[in-house]
Amino acid sequence: MVVSAAEADRGASAAELLARLESLLEVICAGTEPEPPGVLAQHARVACRHLRYQLEQLAIISLPAPAKDPHSDAEPYGYVDLGTGPLETPERGAVSALGLEVDIDGCRAVLGGRSVELNRAETILAAYLVGNAGRAVPYELLQRAVWQAGGATLVRLRAAVSDMRTRLGLSDVGLAVQAVTGIGYRLVAVSDET
Repeated sequence: MVVSAAEADRGASAAELLARLESLLEVICAGTEPEPPGVLAQHARVACRHLRYQLEQLAIISLPAPAKDPHSDAEPYGYVDLGTGPLETPERGAVSALGLEVDIDGCRAVLGGRSVELNRAETILAAYLVGNAGRAVPYELLQRAVWQAGGATLVRLRAAVSDMRTRLGLSDVGLAVQAVTGIGYRLVAVSDET
């Protein structure tokens, strides 16, 4: 099975990302790219985004967002507004945002006036997404929170998020759990005007 560099970067630690960036930059600067020109630079940019995000979430750095082109309405390439500061990591009690309340201890959610029973994985996922509404929660953080003893894969996480979406009926009340490519998931309110 071949894993792309971007996929490998997703699960890498900050130290691993830094080492990867250093090796990519050595090859790029030496002008000895074995792939078509620009491909390694693209991999370096992806690794930089992942490293930046990890360092911001650990509150090690606080960098401004990439500069926006004044002549364009488009966001800078690869830019996702991730918020600032460390993410909330709810473990007990209840969290609430966007009209969705999650009772962590009781394994249930209240949405649109109805109570929904959740399994433990769905409860933890919902709590992390609600506690950080509008912000991307990294795949790795969700995996560690739900499957503390291991066994967490991206496929298993995707399945759990899909089950949670279905059980809660988020789309019925104008909410969505969006995948943020290469980063994680975020809970957002969606308008009917799409």
